Amino acid sequence: MAESPQPNPGPASLPAPGSGEPPFRRLNCMHYDNCLDIAIIRRWDSWTCAQCEAYQVSPQEQEIIDSIKARRMGMGG
Repeated sequence: MAESPQPNPGPASLPAPGSGEPPFRRLNCMHYDNCLDIAIIRRWDSWTCAQCEAYQVSPQEQEIIDSIKARRMGMGG
């Protein structure tokens, strides 16, 4: 059985002030907090999920997504 991809955050450059372009991060990923910890431990100025293949929607976010889908399909909610 193949192992699941492991979270793999990477360092990112801070955007230019006023650019409005934040680093790509998947805020609803269940690994987000762990990746944030990695960035803090490694003292990165900023970080990104751009190269990570371990993205998984958090259980709370999945409930919201499922509820929205059910409402759109006319199944109540």
